[in-house]
Amino acid sequence: MLAFFLLPALLGIAFLPSLFDGADDDDDRDTDDGGTPATETETETETETETETETETETETETETETETETEVGATPTSTVKNGTDGDDTLRTYSTDDSVNGGAGDDTIQAGAGNDTVYAGSGNDTVLGGEGDDRVFLQEGDDLYRTFNGIDSGDDLVRGGDGADVLIDSSGSDQLYGELGADLIVALDTNPETAGADMLSGGYGADVLVGDDGDTMSGGAGVDAFAVFASKGAEAVTITDFDPETESLIIAYDADMITPSGLLNDPGDLDSRVVENTQTGGADIYIGDTLVAQLSVDYASLSNENLQFLPASDIDLGLLDDLVAGQDDVADPETDPVTPSGLHLLGTQGDDDIVGSQESDEIYARPGNDTIDDGAGDDLVYAGSGDDLVVGTLGDDEIHLGLGGDTYQGNITYPSHVQNGNDTVFGDDGDDIIADNSGNDTIYGGNGNDAIIVGDYQGGDVASDNGADIVNAGAGDDYISADAGDIVTLGAGADLVYFDTSSGAQDNVLTVTDFTAEDSLGIFGTSYTAFSEDDWIEPVLTQVGDNVEVTQIEGGKVILLNTTVEIVAASGIQFTQL
Repeated sequence: MLAFFLLPALLGIAFLPSLFDGADDDDDRDTDDGGTPATETETETETETETETETETETETETETETETETEVGATPTSTVKNGTDGDDTLRTYSTDDSVNGGAGDDTIQAGAGNDTVYAGSGNDTVLGGEGDDRVFLQEGDDLYRTFNGIDSGDDLVRGGDGADVLIDSSGSDQLYGELGADLIVALDTNPETAGADMLSGGYGADVLVGDDGDTMSGGAGVDAFAVFASKGAEAVTITDFDPETESLIIAYDADMITPSGLLNDPGDLDSRVVENTQTGGADIYIGDTLVAQLSVDYASLSNENLQFLPASDIDLGLLDDLVAGQDDVADPETDPVTPSGLHLLGTQGDDDIVGSQESDEIYARPGNDTIDDGAGDDLVYAGSGDDLVVGTLGDDEIHLGLGGDTYQGNITYPSHVQNGNDTVFGDDGDDIIADNSGNDTIYGGNGNDAIIVGDYQGGDVASDNGADIVNAGAGDDYISADAGDIVTLGAGADLVYFDTSSGAQDNVLTVTDFTAEDSLGIFGTSYTAFSEDDWIEPVLTQVGDNVEVTQIEGGKVILLNTTVEIVAASGIQFTQL
């Protein structure tokens, strides 16, 4: 397994510090004192003929600002929104807090000194992070994110999205998420003055994560590989989900550290040791007397098969020069607005608050007691383990609640007579609460004692507003509230199913496919005479073939499939007045 991680074989070319310090970029472009590319003036003047020509070193930034903000030369810059086309665009920002939508195509986006937000869009894009606290969403394609000329002291958030992405950051306390695809994530500090503790998360796929000095790394789903660059005086790196059965770890040490003689479990050997952390039950890894890494696994599970110590000079990160080739400066295109596509959001192992966009998002919350608002759009949500709250709004959503006692609230904050999407919800394991009162929804309760509400629990809606829902309650003692047009399968356990008749229509039908002697039927009603406390009229049970029809109900009837009148009569019918 360790051979999988040996980075020279995996990635194919020697580690080049120039990708962090920007030496290659300096070959192609000089910068003025403000960090703005000075060689752009010739190209800019060709496209901005109405701008007064100034000297190259004094007015480069001002003429750019004029084009973007329609202010006079010398005016205070304001924030801008830059939109790409469906082609291969080059977009850049400067000192303000700007937004960039790359659109389709293989784009190059250079963030400036402000706190920028970048949506790279589809295509194989390159995003160069600048100074400031940037938020970068690479989205679809095999994308590259790295700092421009090694200048980025801000605390950035970068999400890779779909594709095999390369994320490289060299300063600040950054959050780097690979998300879907086999990603390479590198967070190695190059300047002690701007160094920070980073968070690296691989997501879904076979990822390679490389960190140092206080970083926290999580591979996520898939067989991942890790490298820790150790140096004297640095903080230990934490790996939260290392799997010693399938994954590999390399400890790369500086030349001035004690040369390890191999993997030894003897705590008294300061050359190289792996010891048990008695507080966490995990493993602490030392080089000499320096704690370099902490893992949440049994220290005895580490061996020369999954852990190796190598000099840092022998490590090949595969940071390829050609990944950043072809980034010639051209003028910003003047284009029509482009709406950013959906987000791919990945939570941590803690308690997260995750908010989706107005587009079709994919949200992977992972462990923890999370709160998720998926926003509008046709969203895919995996809540992960923990007691989660998921709020679904507009759109046809697919929700997987995962392990834990979860709550799903679908479309309940909107007024009646609004169609808010046809959702599919998987309760999975745990005692879940699933409520969705609009659209033609499909609900799978899964294991556990679930409460599933697809009826008119707001009251006053006509029957058609709530949709024809399909409910499979699953195993466990479940509670189901359904209404007209719904089909309910109760599953194993002693279940209680309520028919919501509050619309008052006489032709409403609820179908239950598997009513047994363990189950019970209830009726929700309003102040109808037939259901008043002083004038209760027993519903009529009629055997029709293999089924039982429950009639004389204000608001419709219930059809119970594959059961008998005797079974239904023995269980009794409950009435609750709304």
